[in-house]
Amino acid sequence: MRLAFCLAGLSLLTACTTIPTSSLLALRQMDPLSADMSAATVFVELPREIDVAAGSPVLSFGARKVATGADASVSLLLERHPVRAEDNIPAGYPRPGFHIQAYRIAESDRTRLEAVRRTIRSWKETDPDGVKGSLSVQVAGCLRGPLRPGKVPVSTFLALGPDQAPLPLTRDLDMRDTLEKAGLTPGAEAPCTESADNPAAGDQR
Repeated sequence: MRLAFCLAGLSLLTACTTIPTSSLLALRQMDPLSADMSAATVFVELPREIDVAAGSPVLSFGARKVATGADASVSLLLERHPVRAEDNIPAGYPRPGFHIQAYRIAESDRTRLEAVRRTIRSWKETDPDGVKGSLSVQVAGCLRGPLRPGKVPVSTFLALGPDQAPLPLTRDLDMRDTLEKAGLTPGAEAPCTESADNPAAGDQR
């Protein structure tokens, strides 16, 4: 199954070209129809004054039949998990002045994901080359404190399993333009809600 692996950062879907070539190769070798997606973890490293907003991140997975345009897809709100010392955190992260968060597919959403995967597998059995798939993650941001001047670097990683090295999806992607378009400029107030602003829910600094 051919997949387009892109990652969204703070409400902006970044181009696939921002993903390192080594990560693209590894992602394209992954079979999302058989892989244990419940074991996958998305890591997000952000400046301390930025947090992942409530209602985010959202993972979208699906496929389309090229011949008919039929679509099977699902969008899942990822669940924040505590970041523990024994987790497979990207080496060297979080860096000083940053914090890192971990997200996984909620157990309650795995049935919905599996239903879509069954549909896509049946399409592949009858038309192996006529199915085009996609996998993306979209992240929205909020403010913990005053926004720093200059660049606002955000890095994202995907670990396909507890024993798999995290793959860099974006490294130090400057989100200032995206934040400013959303009205989050220096001095602006867009405070995180209580649910998003809870380090105990899955945050390491």
